[in-house]
Amino acid sequence: MTGRRYVLGIDPGLQGAMVGIDLETGQPFEASWADGEDGYIDRHRKVLEAAYPAELARWARTWGPPELVVVEAVQLRAHQGLAPQARAAYGIGIVVGTVSALGWPRESPTPTHWHRVLSMPASPQDPKAPVIAWCSRRFPQLDLFPGARRKRPHDGIADAAAIAWFGVLRARELVAAGEEEIAPAV
Repeated sequence: MTGRRYVLGIDPGLQGAMVGIDLETGQPFEASWADGEDGYIDRHRKVLEAAYPAELARWARTWGPPELVVVEAVQLRAHQGLAPQARAAYGIGIVVGTVSALGWPRESPTPTHWHRVLSMPASPQDPKAPVIAWCSRRFPQLDLFPGARRKRPHDGIADAAAIAWFGVLRARELVAAGEEEIAPAV
């Protein structure tokens, strides 16, 4: 464990990801993704309920606890149907519950909020395109094509990196306001 000071951004879900951004350098130092080749859902018994807690524990063992965890507050849509909504809400609850149980400080901005803070334009045709473009410009060293067979950028990694950057800005804002420590979410 290095004791690194970092913010962990989490895009929850089956195609989600986690990205850590170092508070000193402002650069990502690790990304892990949920789906596909080498994804943490496959590594941790192919069950979402086991994957997220196990992956968060791995991050803690490897890097120490984060200064702040930012979990996207996913907005569910009525046209998705009840079963997918229930599954998504359950997965988000697992992530938030694990972060809370570990006593890590947490914020949960909506996509609309963190998009606005990062001045990200909306694109009705392809809602993931602006995030992928922003991430490619801001963090060109971050691999958005993990695994040997991926043909399209992993939008979960791009989202998690943008969410983590939102968290870096938020952490700096709290420190500038004179708060010594970021309090855990209750």
